[in-house]
Amino acid sequence: MPPQLKDALTTARKAEDALSSAHKELSEETVEGRSEDNKVKVTLDGSFSLVKVRITPGALTPEKIDKLEESVSEALDAALARTRILVARRLGETLRELA
Repeated sequence: MPPQLKDALTTARKAEDALSSAHKELSEETVEGRSEDNKVKVTLDGSFSLVKVRITPGALTPEKIDKLEESVSEALDAALARTRILVARRLGETLRELA
């Protein structure tokens, strides 16, 4: 095998191992997002999987269902945004280590 190809394969294996490790670490981290009124809290893991939804008791009345739906959406959007930042930061660190 030519040395350049061997070096390229070694680099590719290191990258694959580093990214796999980063993915595992991310799946173990959690990120929270809250609605603007703080009545709903959503927790995601670093793989964007839903871990938990917390709703304050006062938000569970039939008259407030529209507001509750809006709050859940806000909290989920906030958690997704924070998770994207976490993933980008972690993958950036991993790629810098490989360089």
